[in-house]
Amino acid sequence: MHKRLLMVSSLATLVMLGVGLLFSSTKDEIKKRQAELQSIREQIRQFEEKISRQQKNEQATLELLDTYDRKATLLRRLITRLHNEEKEIQDSVEITRAQIKYLGSQLEFLKKHYANYVASAYKTGQLHDIELLLASRSINQFYIRAEYLRRFSEQRRSDIGKIRTKKDEIEDKQTLLQEQLSEERRLIAEKGAEEDRLAALAADRREVLLQIRKDKKSAQRELNRRLQSVKELEEMIADLIEQERIKREREAAEQRRTGKLPQPPAIAGKFEMKRGKLRWPVSEGSVV
Repeated sequence: MHKRLLMVSSLATLVMLGVGLLFSSTKDEIKKRQAELQSIREQIRQFEEKISRQQKNEQATLELLDTYDRKATLLRRLITRLHNEEKEIQDSVEITRAQIKYLGSQLEFLKKHYANYVASAYKTGQLHDIELLLASRSINQFYIRAEYLRRFSEQRRSDIGKIRTKKDEIEDKQTLLQEQLSEERRLIAEKGAEEDRLAALAADRREVLLQIRKDKKSAQRELNRRLQSVKELEEMIADLIEQERIKREREAAEQRRTGKLPQPPAIAGKFEMKRGKLRWPVSEGSVV
């Protein structure tokens, strides 16, 4: 009888040792999985921060692109207006050129006509005028002819002076218009170059935006994978904990069947720290 009890006791001891090792292995696995879970959660936090930064960069890039687009629109409007002004100035230059040509021809005509008159008067001297005056039939006609000759000479000189003055004014105006035309063309070239630079900046920002979105999409995929890993690990840990609970229940049942109570491992430390972890005072029977 005593031998049989010894065999039962030895068997129970072996069972307890096996279950203990199994529990120890399960606890180690749970700790390992929990550490892995913690590591993945930290990675998730880092990916979430990265995605948040990328979203801010994406928004900032979109706002910058919007600024570039609005500025490009204003530049195109300005360039269109400058081209219209250039055409108006060019038309004015053509008009003044035609006026100068016309006044030049008028001036040449009057100068030639007056030169012929002066040449004729020089050749014939004052005799022709005197003869014309002496041929007057009355004093009144004499004064009229004298006044006509005086006014004719003064009118020719006046006409020539006026045309020359007018021509000089139009030439000055044409010079000013040419300067304005040159300035308009300079502005058009300058704004065109600015538009090209703006287009290059916008193209560069679009490339950056494309890369940001690509990186964000990649980070989101990695985040989703880690979230799935967390879910799987949590389920695995829950299964391990459930397995340990079932094994503990089986151990307790086995201990009750053999009449041997489980002995928790001895621990060091103050008495208060041992609460709930003290060894059983006896190895067999019931504690009441």
